[in-house]
Amino acid sequence: MKKAFYLSFILALLVLLVYPSGEARAQSSFNLTWTSEIVYFNTSGDTGNMTVTFYDGAASYSSNPIAVDPHQSGSLLIGSVSTVPVGFAGSAVISSDVPVAATYLQFGYTDRNKYSEMIYNSFKANQAGTTFYVPTVLRRAFLGNFVSTVGVQNIDGSQNIANLLFYRVDETVPTLTQTVTITAQASYVFTMSNPALASLGNGFSGSLKITSTGNIIAASEETQESGRSAYAFEGVSGGASIVYVPTMLCNWVGDNGTFTSYYAIQAIGGGATVNFQHLDRDTGATLGTETGVNIADGAKVSKNPCEQGVPNDSIGSSVIQATSGQIVVIVKVVAVGPGACGNASCQSGTRTAYLGESSGARNVALPLVRWNTDPAAGFRSFIAVMNIGGAPATDIVATYYNPNGTVAGTPHILASVANPLAHLQKANTWTTIAGGPGIVGDFVGAVIITSDQNVLVTVRNQKNVTGIEVIQFGEDYVGIPFTP
Repeated sequence: MKKAFYLSFILALLVLLVYPSGEARAQSSFNLTWTSEIVYFNTSGDTGNMTVTFYDGAASYSSNPIAVDPHQSGSLLIGSVSTVPVGFAGSAVISSDVPVAATYLQFGYTDRNKYSEMIYNSFKANQAGTTFYVPTVLRRAFLGNFVSTVGVQNIDGSQNIANLLFYRVDETVPTLTQTVTITAQASYVFTMSNPALASLGNGFSGSLKITSTGNIIAASEETQESGRSAYAFEGVSGGASIVYVPTMLCNWVGDNGTFTSYYAIQAIGGGATVNFQHLDRDTGATLGTETGVNIADGAKVSKNPCEQGVPNDSIGSSVIQATSGQIVVIVKVVAVGPGACGNASCQSGTRTAYLGESSGARNVALPLVRWNTDPAAGFRSFIAVMNIGGAPATDIVATYYNPNGTVAGTPHILASVANPLAHLQKANTWTTIAGGPGIVGDFVGAVIITSDQNVLVTVRNQKNVTGIEVIQFGEDYVGIPFTP
């Protein structure tokens, strides 16, 4: 039986993104030509096939069948599919007869080493909805004048009419509403700097609520008008009363910058009242709180743990709970300054984003995991696993797989009866960690996390850079739950 997974492609393939004025700006990820690939992972022990079909609203284009062996991972460069025309912008559906976890990876077409990458996850059909939420959208706002590009995909077999409701931060009613028609399986892609959205004004920071006559999904990318950083995240069709953040940072001093987490919290279903709790990584002690934050339906508030009593140089996790209503949370991590790099002129270019989660799972797949022995030659993946179950976890294992599906190194035991992982605490893994998989040399592949308690998993992909005005790039994505 075929199983369908959906990706909403955000940016045009191999098309230069330009400002409405046509003005060229150096060192601008917004003005960069991007290309992309789908990274996939067979989470099962079965052999099967998958096909990717692309839609642009006028036609569809299919890849040749792709054979996938047990636990095999790989990537499909969009430009390598001969049937897809140059300049394609649209959406895709992955169909397979084995369970597949997939992420969408975008990188600079000509200057891959000089700009950050963007990553977000695919969607299953049951993650679609007639209402969809994007907790943060920007029009020349945030650090480095970020601009959002949002893709809304119709996953139905007939056209849908979608209403886009833009809320300015802290406002209770939409600032602007637009209505668009989306043909079957296609996407509507828009950039927040478009003249049609000029009434929002430069500096707009807010949220987006999408209502539709049929099932849709949405994802967003944010690129800098004046900077090399970029990041992406998926939207959601529903919220939760509690959201967990595996990595909380308040001016935490790392080797390549000082890192802080920023939270965009959007209320759904009539508004919400929200409490925040931030926990120390090592002790689980509460470091900071804020209570009674009111958010209108569809709107957002922006918070960071430093504003809520967390001391400088802290690292840990967060619990964001709605005492009434439900919420959606996007987490951004920003690094500034030279940090501990020992050079007053160095600046970190790390800007990341990922979706906060509520339920967790006992089986989580990570399709894109990398490690380069030279941190300036490629990305390194650092994996955080947070126990959100009702009891201490006593059996958490990270198993690394080579692209051909064989196990790489030794499975990493993150929790055991002798060394349990307490509720709301987290553990970390990467390829060379002591007592872990012991993988020697460069690695690219996938990871499965299994646990006896529900866990949340995030992956930080990080790379050092030289010869430009920044010294590091990074991007995050969340692990994908699956049923074995």
